[in-house]
Amino acid sequence: MANKHIIIGTAGHIDHGKTALIQALTGVNTDRLQEERDRGISIVLGFTELILPSGTQAGIIDVPGHEKFVRNMLAGVAGVDLILFVVAADEGVMPQTVEHLEIVQLLGVRRGVVVLTKIDMVDEEWMELVQEDLSDFLQGSFLQDAQIVHVSSTEKSGLDQLISEIDRIAQHVPPKSSAGYARLPIDRVFSVQGIGTVVTGTLWSGSIRTGDMIEILPSNIRCKTRNIQVHDRDATIAVAGQRTALALQGVDRDKINGGDAVVEKGQFIPTYMIDVRLNAVKSLKNRIKQRQKVHFHQGTTSILGNITLFEQDELIAGQNALAQIRLESPIVVARGDRFVIRQYSPMITIAGGEVLDVHPPKQKRFQKEIIKYLNLIENKKYMNAMALLAFKKKFRGIRLAEFGDRFTLNPSRLQEELRQTDLLIVGEDGQAVHKKWFEELQNLFLSHLKSYHKKRSLQANAPLLEIRNALPPELPESIFYLIPKELSDDGLIKIDGSRVAIADFQVVLSYENRQKCDELHSFYKQAGMTPPLIDQIPFQVDPEIVHYLIEKRELVRINRSMIIARETLDKILRFLDNCFQQKDAIGVPDFRDQLGVSRKYSIPILEFLDQENYTRREENVRKKGIRLCGERVRSADYAD
Repeated sequence: MANKHIIIGTAGHIDHGKTALIQALTGVNTDRLQEERDRGISIVLGFTELILPSGTQAGIIDVPGHEKFVRNMLAGVAGVDLILFVVAADEGVMPQTVEHLEIVQLLGVRRGVVVLTKIDMVDEEWMELVQEDLSDFLQGSFLQDAQIVHVSSTEKSGLDQLISEIDRIAQHVPPKSSAGYARLPIDRVFSVQGIGTVVTGTLWSGSIRTGDMIEILPSNIRCKTRNIQVHDRDATIAVAGQRTALALQGVDRDKINGGDAVVEKGQFIPTYMIDVRLNAVKSLKNRIKQRQKVHFHQGTTSILGNITLFEQDELIAGQNALAQIRLESPIVVARGDRFVIRQYSPMITIAGGEVLDVHPPKQKRFQKEIIKYLNLIENKKYMNAMALLAFKKKFRGIRLAEFGDRFTLNPSRLQEELRQTDLLIVGEDGQAVHKKWFEELQNLFLSHLKSYHKKRSLQANAPLLEIRNALPPELPESIFYLIPKELSDDGLIKIDGSRVAIADFQVVLSYENRQKCDELHSFYKQAGMTPPLIDQIPFQVDPEIVHYLIEKRELVRINRSMIIARETLDKILRFLDNCFQQKDAIGVPDFRDQLGVSRKYSIPILEFLDQENYTRREENVRKKGIRLCGERVRSADYAD
């Protein structure tokens, strides 16, 4: 069984001993920059690894504590499984202690250990006061019941207890699935001589293999992975939950921008707008107002945006609301991602929340349908949300692939969800309409078909295309073709190729129409192979009578302007049958002369015979077609 992988992050006020604690645990100083070592503070993210007694591999991210570097802190904490919440015993709760706790809660972190550091610098009485104050501060947070471990990084005391507590909590961290689409927010990019451009980050979902074609979005770069390292060791695959370094093939380091993410090719589309559940922090002093300009932080991304509140004009401390965030630059996000909102100026944390829809349209405020739709998404009732969206789109319907993109549902998950609902009718191409509108379309189809029968009572069925043209033009083709299929399965209509009819409809000829049919049929029998054009017939011809006789196979349409009687076609086929018993082929002159017709008539007839597979043309002669092979011709069994 493969070892479990988790990511541990630190949080806490500046100079409370986060970096020293990690060095005491792992032996690694995560301050990489000379400036960091000179000033004694962390500025950028630091990384190392800790193997726990259970064999769990923990990647550790050391984040800055200084208020000026909260943006870097946010990039580090996003995506962690467990927090080491560090408070120095000599100072207790400080401003960044408060903001860091708000941030980790907004980002959805639910597991952690509280570490009281620098215990060697205070006496026991002071320690009790600090611990009591810290316990009061943590009340109501996810850390209120967390164990507070006393540690001295310099004297190495309390480390065994801390490691044991980390290992215990790590066992309750659910394993990340590698079945999703790969996504790795980039937190570092650098060049290595002989290797090229390298990006690092925590793989949030999916897996990446050496040689995979990947995308870097929103910078829109496509490339291959050349090499992979997981926790500083060479690997052929990285899976969700691992600290990962990717060497990229043929990519200039300067082309990769802050906030970019490595993603699986073709599975993510950057967006400028997201619908969210927004939670205001309890320490909020000013109200969050409609269209307020803010700093939006998600993963390693930090961009400016504006807030549109859907249900109210402002948000006060501790309140939550549905909202849309309209961003100044595109980002790569997925449904369920957590984010943090900081005030434009001064830059303090004011809110955070969860992404619900990653590709919404520009929404209007105070719309009940939008509120209901987002509530369904928030409660993971995706098919109900899809049905609501499809209902709103009416006959136009929705594309399942688009829905999958908006909520990061892979095709197998989408199909599984679909099987659990009867609210949607889905075509072969993934178009879907709401069941209510599909039922209305069926009624419209039947209504137009009945109307067709009434107007053209001599036609046994209607062209499917004509019914299609009578239905709403926005109706997807795949959904349209489901309508006659469902109606036929229910026994309401009958289908004959590309024509349809009401199940119990029959053509009933009046005495007058029967006479017209007999007159026209007799005329064409006498005309033989040299009939006049329809408009040259010496009596008035009803087009419905012509169509009826063709449907009944008493007349045969050779082309748009030429019609002959069935008996005439029978005569031609018997001639060909006899001819092919004596020789393999017949040319146009022989056909013309032996049947006594001019080229004006013989060419259209031969082309019709080719089309209907009675003959087949080879250069300038005709040979026996498949419908003349193997049996003698008894009657004209031709296709419409």
